[in-house]
Amino acid sequence: MRLHRVWLWYLLIIWSLSFSAFADDQSDCTSDDPNRVLQGCGRIIDAERGENAVLSWAYTNRGVAYDMLGQYDRSLADLTEAIRIDPANARARYERAFTYLDVDQYDRAITDLTEAIRLRQSYALAYSLRSAVWHEKNQYDKAIKDANEAIRLNPSLTTAFTNRGRAYGSKGDYDQAIADHTEALRLAPEFDTAYLNRSGIRLLKGEFEQALADADEAVRLNPHEPKSYYNRGRAYLGTRQNDPAIVDFTEALNLNPKYAEAYASRGIAQLNKGLREKAIADYTEAIRLNPNDTESYNNRGSARDDQGQYDQAIADYDAALRLNPLYSEAYYNRGNAYGHMGNNAKAIVDYTEAIRLNPNAVAPYLNLCAAHFESGQFDQAIADCTAAVRLNPQDAIGYRNRGTIYFQIEKYDKAIADFSKAIDLDPKIALAYSKRATTYHAKGQYDQAIKDFNEAIRLDPNSANAFLNRGIVYGEVGQNEKALLDFNEAIRLRPDFALAYQNRGDLFTQTGQGQKAVEDYSKANQLNSQ
Repeated sequence: MRLHRVWLWYLLIIWSLSFSAFADDQSDCTSDDPNRVLQGCGRIIDAERGENAVLSWAYTNRGVAYDMLGQYDRSLADLTEAIRIDPANARARYERAFTYLDVDQYDRAITDLTEAIRLRQSYALAYSLRSAVWHEKNQYDKAIKDANEAIRLNPSLTTAFTNRGRAYGSKGDYDQAIADHTEALRLAPEFDTAYLNRSGIRLLKGEFEQALADADEAVRLNPHEPKSYYNRGRAYLGTRQNDPAIVDFTEALNLNPKYAEAYASRGIAQLNKGLREKAIADYTEAIRLNPNDTESYNNRGSARDDQGQYDQAIADYDAALRLNPLYSEAYYNRGNAYGHMGNNAKAIVDYTEAIRLNPNAVAPYLNLCAAHFESGQFDQAIADCTAAVRLNPQDAIGYRNRGTIYFQIEKYDKAIADFSKAIDLDPKIALAYSKRATTYHAKGQYDQAIKDFNEAIRLDPNSANAFLNRGIVYGEVGQNEKALLDFNEAIRLRPDFALAYQNRGDLFTQTGQGQKAVEDYSKANQLNSQ
């Protein structure tokens, strides 16, 4: 992992040297340019100038420069030599720990930092860095303890606040994490890493607008950091802005072509836009870069399910579950795929397992209700929908679906009660009005049925079913002209609607229009045989 490094070249130990002898070398060895550091420190080392402390200092600076250039083996070699020459060089221990952290050798980093602190008990930077290493080892309490000590020793040490903030964030204490990063920014208003980290914490809190503002600042201050673009893309996703999210994820990938999470997140944005092939391509690349990415397997399965590629979708869900057998969402999605294939038995098994793993999720109960209903297990279906509305009493869909089951088993009053509750919760659900109208029709309450069909059609004027069913009611109450108009509209909306032709044929028969009836019956038979 990479952290914000505090670049300190430490001039103190060579003030006793003769500047006229090698002032240029000393200047280069303390430059901000790592290539100049390599040259200047190299000349000092090659000439073996000075006492051991000077050579150790030169090896230390050159080791840091190698780390800056990503040459970690050379960095470790120089820093190890610095320590060999001067075992009391606490800074060399600190810098070597930083390089160990860069190459994910956390235990060695801890050992070096502990020794650096023993050598220099007031070494705030060492405490701060050890806090970061403890965080990488998921030992957050130790990380916070070390950051506290670093802040006690140096209340202006910005990295200590960001490291403590990261630890609090990982523990789920997002408010304290934000407070620490805010303090770091008060101390250093141009600290891009603090903006970057705070944006990530705000993403976890669901504060997408604030996360977007922080990520904007991180990008402004350091336009070469891919994670800043990634975080901004995630914030755009959170605010349902898929196009700018795709732009940011793409820029993150331009900066880091191996950024698996950016491919995975861009896939989500592509899928949100209905670009399933592009989404699948992104998920596939994310999986290639990180074969243990359960979420990308799950998401690619969803994209393939949407395309009707059910076998491939199920294979993806299987892969996700092999990696994480406790992944409730993958069971739920695999149940959906089985349901789309008409395999309700397997769908029921998967929905049941999803519920066992996450008993507070509403969606698996709703779909389990539907699967039991389609399998003719009406009592179980009612129990499932009842569980769904118990978990979320404001969910209109649960009441609507349970009402459909009550209608099927001819418990019309209970069906009407559930459809009415669904309408109270969401008055814009046209289907709930249609279903309640159908129930009123079944009870012979034609006026109420027509009233509900009227509202269903107002809400959804493209519903061929609503026009057909209202036409049937009009026909039964003798309003044949209105019935004919509704059947005509149903056919206009759905020219392949066999049932509408059948009912219009019945109306023509009743009104003595035999030839027209024959034509409609013929059309209905033709459509049914296709």
